Amino acid sequence: MKSTTRADRFLYMLPRIVVVAVFMLFVVFTALSNFDIIEPYFYPLHLVQGKVRDVAPTIIMGPYPRGDQIRALKRQGTTVDISLLNLSLPQELALHEQLKKYGAKEGIEVLNFPLSYLNLESAENKEMVSKVVSYIRQSSGKKIYIHCYLGRHRVKVVEDELRRQGLIP
Repeated sequence: MKSTTRADRFLYMLPRIVVVAVFMLFVVFTALSNFDIIEPYFYPLHLVQGKVRDVAPTIIMGPYPRGDQIRALKRQGTTVDISLLNLSLPQELALHEQLKKYGAKEGIEVLNFPLSYLNLESAENKEMVSKVVSYIRQSSGKKIYIHCYLGRHRVKVVEDELRRQGLIP
């Protein structure tokens, strides 16, 4: 009878581990590509969302709005939705596509000024924030809702710049 060594057991298990890992990656990527469908069920994330808040008479900030929240924003007079979602991420792209459908249904213009959430102070983010500020300056009188996914970090960067520019008190 031949005794098995650790190397033999490892070589026996390695292909099985690789197959399971590939399957799990497939499941994760499938879930992310359907993020807009499964997103409402991610309750732990909803617990850390920022609050919807009026920061100026024509500017509201908060988290990603779902269908019923978009209807509520429309009732409050919102005409423009500025999304800070990063469309290079499949889950945020799916959410943005869903948002455009809701916005079209409610008559709200949906714009995207993508910000990265990994390096909030990057040059690309600063350039995009300046574009948001320019748009808001040109849109006096329009009621605008600005959001990212959670309504905390990327929104805060925009809010800080709007305060610095004197557009919000």
